[in-house]
Amino acid sequence: MNLRQLIATTKGDRSYEDLAKASGGTPQAARWWAMATDDLKVAPTPSTIRAVARALGVTERQVWLAVGESLGLQVGERDSRLVQLLPPGTEELTDDATASVLAMIRVLLQQTRAAARATAPAEPDPEPATPIRRGRKG
Repeated sequence: MNLRQLIATTKGDRSYEDLAKASGGTPQAARWWAMATDDLKVAPTPSTIRAVARALGVTERQVWLAVGESLGLQVGERDSRLVQLLPPGTEELTDDATASVLAMIRVLLQQTRAAARATAPAEPDPEPATPIRRGRKG
């Protein structure tokens, strides 16, 4: 996920001015807009990375990886979108809470797959094979 995608996914209905306030004023609204709409040419400073992470409610690592991908760098194996968007602190969840989240994800996956199968175009039935009739000799 690149930086534009990360911002689009996590900003919700907040304006760029709202994001600027949530990040402590830096980056300013115009810079938020540029990061969300333009191709990134250079990496933001570490203080900007921290501010973006704080405003978006994600980890600094998530922002660094998004910046790296935006700059065309290999940032390692691609995590699923869900993994990329996990909020900071998930390591604090109890074993029971983790099990509950995993159970919910499994149910959602089953529902998603079932819906995909239900809406997939039906494959036509194969033509029945015509039996080969052989004449009898004799």
